[in-house]
Amino acid sequence: MDYIQIDATTIPVMDRDHPGATRKSYHWIIRALELRKLYFHYDEGSWAQRVAIDILNDFQGAVQSDGYGTYNIYENKKGILLLGCWAHARWKFEQALKNDPVRALFALEQIQLHYRLERQAAEGQYTKEERERLRKEEAYPILRAFEKWLDANYPRVLPKSPISQAIAYTYNIYTPA
Repeated sequence: MDYIQIDATTIPVMDRDHPGATRKSYHWIIRALELRKLYFHYDEGSWAQRVAIDILNDFQGAVQSDGYGTYNIYENKKGILLLGCWAHARWKFEQALKNDPVRALFALEQIQLHYRLERQAAEGQYTKEERERLRKEEAYPILRAFEKWLDANYPRVLPKSPISQAIAYTYNIYTPA
């Protein structure tokens, strides 16, 4: 299965209609990690869903993104597996530390366990098969337990609170809208 990471980021672009001024535009970055390739796409600076559709056109495989709603159209598309971004989830729990330190710290510890396994595989220069085995035998049980914790805790937090937003974002990594 192919695997890519995709994100759009803002860049200032010279505004032809206003000499000397810039406007916010979007630049798409696609990374094929296993192939060690990076692809940049600029479509008139658009962040629209049609750009993602054009970029991913006939792609089959896993697509890791930041959870931007544009990618939800791929949730039930045959041949596409949407993956969330742990860095974004971690950041949201860091933002929730003041709001609910007990839950936020627990979540950060769970994410760190996952990171530790990935670091072990990278430093050990694991083969693809060894990484798959490590993920199946050690990471998967951690992730399943964390998913159950998210499910149990979401109804217990105040709606729209930082911890609620962190839990909702992370839960959507498991079950996108």
